[in-house]
Amino acid sequence: MRRVPFTAGLAVTAVLASVLLSPAPHPAQATLLVGSRIVFTTARDGNYEVYTANPDGSGLVNVSNDPAADSYPAWSPDRTKIAFAATRDLNLEIYVMNADGSGQTRLTNQGAVDFYPAWSPDGTKIAFATNRDGNYEVYVMNADGSAPTRLTFDPAQDLRPAWSPDSTKIAFDTYRDGNEEVYVMNADGSAQTNISNTPGGEDLDPAWSPDGTKIAFGSTRDGNLEVYVMNADGSAPTDVSNHPAIDSDPAWSPDGSQIVYFGLHDGNYDVYVMNADGSGQTDITNDPAIDFFPGWQSPVPGVDSDQDGCADARELLRTPASEQLGGKRNPKLFWDFYDVWTHPMADPSAWERDRVVTLVGDVLGVASRFGSGFIGPFPPPTKAELLAEALTPPTSDAGYHAAYDRGPQSGPDPWDRGPPDGMINIADDILGVAAQFGHSCL
Repeated sequence: MRRVPFTAGLAVTAVLASVLLSPAPHPAQATLLVGSRIVFTTARDGNYEVYTANPDGSGLVNVSNDPAADSYPAWSPDRTKIAFAATRDLNLEIYVMNADGSGQTRLTNQGAVDFYPAWSPDGTKIAFATNRDGNYEVYVMNADGSAPTRLTFDPAQDLRPAWSPDSTKIAFDTYRDGNEEVYVMNADGSAQTNISNTPGGEDLDPAWSPDGTKIAFGSTRDGNLEVYVMNADGSAPTDVSNHPAIDSDPAWSPDGSQIVYFGLHDGNYDVYVMNADGSGQTDITNDPAIDFFPGWQSPVPGVDSDQDGCADARELLRTPASEQLGGKRNPKLFWDFYDVWTHPMADPSAWERDRVVTLVGDVLGVASRFGSGFIGPFPPPTKAELLAEALTPPTSDAGYHAAYDRGPQSGPDPWDRGPPDGMINIADDILGVAAQFGHSCL
């Protein structure tokens, strides 16, 4: 059992057999996340193209827009680029383009099949599958296509690499056990381990959850191809799509609460979104043409990029200055600066994050940090100073000043604040945190 054929005149051996099953009713729809885009492959223009869309299927854009076949898209971690495979040079090669489709550049040039690109979490490398050695193996290269390095050395096919969020491991699927299984290896190719272990079944298309604790994958262990989720060590596999038709090729939403995948629920392949537990299965493409190989882009930077309900330091630093220093604030944008390396009052140097904003540990801790009145005025800190303050224990008051100088409340809403006044005041700035957050942000 394998993926949707993607040939366009070129035979690709790793394909999913078409199985037509009767349609089934959809469960209640998922609540779709906003602030990000879905990428997928579609044949709606008569050839395979890479499209992007909003998570509800609206806002469709053909971004590859080439008469050749373009498929296997993958978002870069910084959401600005898409890697993909294309037959425009008569064989599948890996390309990269900007998110709007501009700047399309070929990365591989081997005369072999190169496909399934997967970005490393830091965006500096791309893992991919290739048959340049006579059979399909997993390689990794720099993001500009240089320094391709072979990671797997097995006579069987090794396909579909997927990086762990901490960059230390790569999952992939392989036929080396006589059937298709999901393996995990270290990022250098060492310690290759079968984690799916389904003799006689097919396990494929692995995708790590954003927190690295789970892997979604496709499996035929119950007789038809379904989307499963297992722990990262392979334990506790659970059928989450649980539909009589084909479901596979999962990808996680940035917050891990949903999964996008392709399904054959209504007689043709469409892109679906469901909650991570399998509820709320929603057809978001709903087109008579084939739609498959989906991926999920990170949300707009600065608007809670990982959608965990709280912004971290990097998210805050990517927000406009108007959001950082004045005007009406979204509480999610200020989370990390208010979880202020909480410390025992007796030892102000012992700061550490606890990912909870509390009145005693954080809000009053700020008062202890800044004294009992205010600190200021300060010149506005540079971005580099803010970054240093955000990612290391506090070394100066200047970096915190910009984060906590909120200006006096200008309306009934605690988040309505006037321009910064150049001072950090207990009543207007520090204790205002308690009113705006309550006692915690989880």
